[in-house]
Amino acid sequence: MTIGRSMRSNLGANGAKRSRSLPGPYGLAGRPEEIAAAAGCIGLLLLVFLGDLVTPVQVALGALGLIPLLAGAWLLSDRLALAVALVAVGQLVLTAALGALSIPTVVAEATTYVVLGLVVRLYAGTLSEMLRRQISIKRAAITARTGVEMLTRREREVAQLAAQGYTAREIGEQLHIGERTVETHVANVCSKLGLKAKVELVRSAARLGL
Repeated sequence: MTIGRSMRSNLGANGAKRSRSLPGPYGLAGRPEEIAAAAGCIGLLLLVFLGDLVTPVQVALGALGLIPLLAGAWLLSDRLALAVALVAVGQLVLTAALGALSIPTVVAEATTYVVLGLVVRLYAGTLSEMLRRQISIKRAAITARTGVEMLTRREREVAQLAAQGYTAREIGEQLHIGERTVETHVANVCSKLGLKAKVELVRSAARLGL
């Protein structure tokens, strides 16, 4: 049993390491190495183009052009991903113009390029937005937890009553402090917890343990 748990633990850890090492959507966008990656994608497309000119195995080589095209659609910013896509389609058109590929073959491969490129790009955009939101939520949760620890005893008391729906006047009467003082405490609590208004405090009270 112990060995089995250890093996599952190691497999899970290795899987987590592999997932962290895999490039995410738009993984190179805005990074210094993005230009080099785009140049590499275009270079591979040019190699496919040269291969189409000198070998009869045209369809197989054309399919290889999908690799740099989809890599660009997944990893690069809009501008560079579009540049790679234009080169990919352009090399097909030029190959046909030089007589190395038939028109039907070019149309079929270009359609495949465009459709798969758009699918990958749309999926990358959707996944990137989901990841961005998850990171934002996690950061907000960390900020809130840290903020709760920073609350003074009085601020916590005010926050708990405010979260229950009591007005500033009612809170002041219960704690024997002024209404303005209550409002100041509420503002301080919202600031420390990263909340914009008392309404958010009411909604987040249970999650924050108030």
